[in-house]
Formats: sequence, structure tokens, C-alpha cells
Amino acid sequence: AALKGEPNLEAGRALFVALCATCHEFYGGGKQVGPELIGSGRSSLDTLLNNVIDPNQIIGNGYQNIVVTTKDGRTLSGRVIEDTPTRVRLLGIGGTEEVIAREQIEKLEDTGVSLMPSGFGELPDEQFRDLIWFILAPPEEGPLTKDKKEALATLVTETAAASASGGFPPIDWESVSLWNPEWRVFAPEFEGTPRVLPEFRGRKNVLQLHPYDEGDRTKPAALERRFKVDADRPETLKITCGAHERGDWRLRVVVNGEIALEEDVTPAPQGRWREFTVPLATWRGQEVTIRAENYATGWAWEFSYWAEVRVE
Repeated sequence: AALKGEPNLEAGRALFVALCATCHEFYGGGKQVGPELIGSGRSSLDTLLNNVIDPNQIIGNGYQNIVVTTKDGRTLSGRVIEDTPTRVRLLGIGGTEEVIAREQIEKLEDTGVSLMPSGFGELPDEQFRDLIWFILAPPEEGPLTKDKKEALATLVTETAAASASGGFPPIDWESVSLWNPEWRVFAPEFEGTPRVLPEFRGRKNVLQLHPYDEGDRTKPAALERRFKVDADRPETLKITCGAHERGDWRLRVVVNGEIALEEDVTPAPQGRWREFTVPLATWRGQEVTIRAENYATGWAWEFSYWAEVRVE
């Protein structure tokens, strides 16, 4: 009901500047604290509403609100944009940066919630409508015609109908790409995957993938990252992943074309997660391309579940 009526896009723009631009870039304005919105989070009305009304449902890796308590009694919060043995750098709402020496940190806590505040769904109906439609269809992308508005709104009905009938809703590639922005996702659309699960086996924001099921069945789903390995200190790739309770899959880690790890991931007792490490000392100081691959083993429930993939 809050979205009914004709939106005032300029009023929506003013609300965006006041409420959202402190963290999000959008057509030349705003801060780079949260994700830039032109290419993410608003492919449909359904996607946008989920992100705005409940920002904690799916939190992109690196966008958690971290609270640091210092030994001199200060409390600072923001998302971590640098974490080294000597210091931590936080980026807070409004783009404020704080650099804290590691030796001055009393406590560092991951709150498990998004840096984005909740409560936007409590705006007056008219303001909420204007804000949502401005983000979804800003004037910079052309006029909001009746046909365009109906097409965008129809996606909500189609998604709900698919879920109710036991079908699979459209893939939310934006949430998938934000799961861990440092890693690119290569995967087919298979039975609702790839997708980000708000919670799975006690872990939040779990990425679910499946290998390719058509054509070349030896082709894996994969996560890929290219970066330069630190030349001065040892770095390690750490992966926390799991398998479906009725299946297994093969994890293969490839660094610059060389297989660095290959192991089967099977259902662990009591649903526990498997942890794997790959030392990167061999590639110290080098540009590397790392692929963490989800291979099929027997074509029965080959889903992979990724709780965490990081280099530290």
C-alpha cells in the first residue's frame, strides 16, 4: 500500500540526499561507504525492498558494522577497510575514517549486522514511495512511464508466485556479487542457485553454488580473485565450506593454473563446517589469480556452501 500512487521523483531525490547519500554513491553524488547503487541492489522492486527494509538479511562481506573499543575508552564503529598487524582502519557513516593502532585496541567486535541502519520501512507512506521509486527509476535513466513502472512492479508478483508454487525465483545476481566483492562468482543458474542464504548451519550469509549441469559436466562453479601476494609477510588462503547433507563435491584450489589443493567435501558430523588452508608463500610478491572451484563427484546433490573465503 505504501507504494501506491504517483511518485514524486524529485522529492525522492531530496530524501536520498538526506538519508542515503551519506553512504551510497548514485549518479555523481554520495559517499563510498556502502555499495555504489547504479549497478547493485536495485534490479527489481523486490530486490530493492528487501535491501531497504531488512539490510541485515544479506550482508555483503566487508560491510558488517565493526565496533572497536580502545584502551583509552573510545568506542568507534564502521566497516573495516584495512586490517594489518599494526593498525585497523574503519570507514564510518558519512565517509569518516578512523585509524587505530593495533596496540591501542582493547576489543574488536563484529556486531553481525549491517552498517546500514534499519527503519526505512517506517517512513511515512508518501516519502517511502518517493524514495523507493527514485532509487529504482531515477530521471537519469529516462522517464518513469506507466509501462516501465508496471514492468518493474510485476517482478514482485512473479517472484512471489514462483516461491508459492514450489518453483525457483529469479537469481539475485546483485546479492551474489556482493557476498564477497573481492571474489567473482562463476556459476550456472541451477535450482535457485547461485544464491546467498541469510543463515545456514549456524553461519550467516552463506553462498550456495552448483557445478554446471548442461553441456560440459566437468565444468565447475568457481570463485575467482586476482591480487598481489604480500612480499613482506606470509599470507594464507582460508576457506570455510560445507556440503549438502545428501551429497558431496570436490574442492579444487588453483593458483596461477597450478593445483594447490584438491579434496572432497563431504557432509560433516552434526553439520559442522570444513576448513581448508592454502599457504601462499610460494607466490610471495607475485600477481596471482586464485580459483576456488566446486567440482561434481557423482551428480547427486553437488551443492557447495561457502561460509567464508579470505586471504590473511
